[in-house]
Amino acid sequence: MRLLSPFPLEHAHALPVTGEHHPLRREFNRWMSLANTITMTLALIALAGILSLKREPVPPKLFGGPT
Repeated sequence: MRLLSPFPLEHAHALPVTGEHHPLRREFNRWMSLANTITMTLALIALAGILSLKREPVPPKLFGGPT
């Protein structure tokens, strides 16, 4: 009987219970890397938006005014 699994185990000779080669740990690291990338991208976009809002408006130049 074949068990349904979201993790590919075809090439696993023996499933380690602990360690970096465990399928769940690899899956966790992949999702955490993706989540960190998305979070850092959103943080940079938010920072750029905040910095663009804090800019001082440029006063208009008046023609014919005092020099």
